[in-house]
Amino acid sequence: MSSIHVLAMCHTIDLQRYGFSTILQPFIKEMHELESDEGMEIELDGIGKEKVHGTLVSVAADTLAAHELFGFMSPSANHFCRMCLASRGDIQTKFTEEQFQLRTIEDHDEHVAAVLESHHANPETGVKKECILNNLRHFHCTTNYNFDVMHDMLEGVCPFEVKLILYQFIYVDHFLMLDELNQRIKSFSYAYSDHKNKPSGISAACIRNVNDHSLGQKAIQMWCLIRMLPLMIGDRIPVGNDHYELLLLLLRCMDLIFAPVITKGGTLYLKQLIEEHHSYFKELFPDKRLINKHHHMIHYPRCIRMFGPLITASCLKYELKHNFSKRLGHIMCNFKNVCKSLATRHQIYQCAMWSDGHPGIQTEIECGSGQILTIDSLVGSNKIAEVLRKDRGSEVFVANKVTLFGTSYMPNLYVVTGIDKYDELQFSCISSIIVGGYKNATDVHLVLKRCKNAGFKKHNHAFMVEELAVNVFDVVGVDDLVDHIPFSCLSTYEETSASYISTRSSLYNLR
Repeated sequence: MSSIHVLAMCHTIDLQRYGFSTILQPFIKEMHELESDEGMEIELDGIGKEKVHGTLVSVAADTLAAHELFGFMSPSANHFCRMCLASRGDIQTKFTEEQFQLRTIEDHDEHVAAVLESHHANPETGVKKECILNNLRHFHCTTNYNFDVMHDMLEGVCPFEVKLILYQFIYVDHFLMLDELNQRIKSFSYAYSDHKNKPSGISAACIRNVNDHSLGQKAIQMWCLIRMLPLMIGDRIPVGNDHYELLLLLLRCMDLIFAPVITKGGTLYLKQLIEEHHSYFKELFPDKRLINKHHHMIHYPRCIRMFGPLITASCLKYELKHNFSKRLGHIMCNFKNVCKSLATRHQIYQCAMWSDGHPGIQTEIECGSGQILTIDSLVGSNKIAEVLRKDRGSEVFVANKVTLFGTSYMPNLYVVTGIDKYDELQFSCISSIIVGGYKNATDVHLVLKRCKNAGFKKHNHAFMVEELAVNVFDVVGVDDLVDHIPFSCLSTYEETSASYISTRSSLYNLR
């Protein structure tokens, strides 16, 4: 979070009165200097004067803010998309990007010129004014290949569809009662990484009001709920149920949309999945209209190929950054010049975060409690002694918990250690954590017990894991893992539930 900086703070009323062009004028002036051949001269402590260059690469924002900043009409307009000239009628029947006329720099500049000449927004193009950012050397709003998956998926498509599907299961098919669903949401054994993201209960009024797209969850809660839903209610839904298949199809899309790494072939597969999902949704809910954010999805494959994985530019981390200022605004009770106070406090906090040796700085490694044990008292002692090159009688510090760069590792969590020749993920369970020092991540070794990947179970949208007949141990560093995120072992509400691992996204490209 310390790598995210505040550009500007202003009152909403000032933004409405003067617009982005006036508010961002100082930023544009400095960007022109950075983009110039001469660059900007700055002075660095211990180094002296240096020339630096820079440019604007991308803008991340929710739909409303992006439209206002880029000069498009509101998202409720007929031509609402900032990537193409789609109309509201078109998006109900066309589910591939090739079926729409894409916006280009030349066409958009002509649309802006026409608006400036007529002094009126053009509903046929969806353009209402020029974008001040287009004056920069290397940026144009039509090539900003960045849709925010947090607002589009977690606060748009997901709650909209999950509400319709749950209404079908509860009030039409009668697969389960709402009270039972809420009880399962409350009592479900969530993964350790989701403990702070547990979804809230859902009221009957919320489920019945299908015209309202909200499900009463925050974005991060919605992400947790939709991933855990197959494990929560899968035992009550018949295999092959049409509406359940729609939920699974949406999850398959999300696996690729939220993937931190994806190949070009993966984007082509995502395009196929999105087209299939939209067609299937209209087949099951012919009286329901696809929303703007459904249409945004058809642009995702091209945006990923042009810009990279969309999750890396998601507003999730920016919203978290905003929480500091939101909380501080209530605490300091200074409303004479709120923007100046918040900006000053933020810069002081940022300075402290970057100061060497500050007690509040997040270090590379944070080690919790533990105990000193001999190697031969640990399971997998032969492998530990071999990798660490120590005698079995040597003592080592075994930690109960280790946090590396904000990610916590504990015994009984699972990690992905490889992908075999059959493209199957290889899971291992953390048996113990050996810490040899407190300087960097290389001082930490995970003692892992290999598990059997019994396959991906489509109905539960999770991997089934089993213990091997003969224990096999490995000792690895965190850098040797395929994915640094650890997983918890989950179970369903079946009487004899197997053990499952639910990943947040597709991991097959993390080779």
